[in-house]
Amino acid sequence: TTRVTIIDDDKPGKISFTHRYTKARSKDKAAFVTIARLNKCDGEASVKLRCVELEDSPCEVMPMIGAIKVTFEPGETTKQVIIPILELESVQDKVEQFEVELFEPTGGLSLGIKSKMLIEVDDDN
Repeated sequence: TTRVTIIDDDKPGKISFTHRYTKARSKDKAAFVTIARLNKCDGEASVKLRCVELEDSPCEVMPMIGAIKVTFEPGETTKQVIIPILELESVQDKVEQFEVELFEPTGGLSLGIKSKMLIEVDDDN
């Protein structure tokens, strides 16, 4: 007898943030975001993440980092990523915002509906 394993690879996989918005405290110096891999989880796949300033709102706390590559091993469906943030030093009660966005998915994935996420940072002493 021959044993055959059928891998369901008909559905294209999607990758996206689990939420569109998160808050962080400046003094913690980090924001935590979760990326989910949906449907196709059978091979290694990756996506890149970058920080983007909002057009009408320059941001003092956004890190000047390049792209972060997030790699999913076969079967992995979520990854938590730490985004470093700069501490607010100037104005009390100030709120800063920037976006993180996913781009360049690999491994047969495409970007899901939540490919951008807003991060709001306050001084919250």
